Amino acid sequence: AVNIDMSMSEYELVTRQFSDVQMIEAAPDYILNQISQEAERVDNLTVDRRMYKSDEKKLSANAYRRMELIEDDFKTNLKYLEKEESYYEAVKRDMRILEAERLSLRIDAQELTKRQLKVRRISLISVIFLVIVFSIFVIAMIAMDDTQNMLLFVVITGLGAIIALGMFGILRVTERQVMITEKKLNKAAALLNKYINAANALDYGYSKYGVKSSYELVKKFEAYLEMKEEQQRVIKLTTNLNQAEEHLQSLLRQAGVYDTQVWLTRVKALYNKNEMIEVRHNLTVQRQRLRG
Repeated sequence: AVNIDMSMSEYELVTRQFSDVQMIEAAPDYILNQISQEAERVDNLTVDRRMYKSDEKKLSANAYRRMELIEDDFKTNLKYLEKEESYYEAVKRDMRILEAERLSLRIDAQELTKRQLKVRRISLISVIFLVIVFSIFVIAMIAMDDTQNMLLFVVITGLGAIIALGMFGILRVTERQVMITEKKLNKAAALLNKYINAANALDYGYSKYGVKSSYELVKKFEAYLEMKEEQQRVIKLTTNLNQAEEHLQSLLRQAGVYDTQVWLTRVKALYNKNEMIEVRHNLTVQRQRLRG
């Protein structure tokens, strides 16, 4: 009994739809023309919207949101990232140059420090030796009342003074070289800090925009603009499609159609006679089976 009731209900539904076909075909020509035109418009808009509503996403939702946040200031953000990249590369180049020098600078610094200590030690010994020689000469001259060796005394004193000055000069040159080497090492250390800071700033920029380079940022923003344009196009198409469907249903109601909603899924039949023949045939077969 339940099956019979269900079959009867479905038979009534199919019969109404078959009657709707007859109502459409019997409608005045001016109504039929309007229905045909609006049905074709609905079909075209449906196809267009399906094409734009592609499942292929150029950006993830997260990436799309990031680009949306920087849209108004994109040029400023891009310029900032390009500037950070340029600075980082410049520091990196300087680092590579200094990296080759740094090991030799450390060796030079050690050697110069050793030389400095050696020169100071020799200078001290020379001064002590000269003081001893000078004292001996003075004591000998006073004790022996010898003025004949005065020239030798002056020569030795002069030689001692030259040696002292030479040692002092070598010490000063060595100290200067040590200072220069220390400055270079300090410069290398400062440059290393700059490199670390530049790398950190660049990492922050990449993390902020979710990219690995400014080039990738440009490509993602271009993809964002395409997706945004597509979304706006889909919204516009959906609005136009809804309006066209409402108008089509209104025209069908004017033609006396009972179930206007179902014709939105058979829209081709409203402007293509072959499709309408197919619909009529399918409904006829359904009715016969249900009667059986």
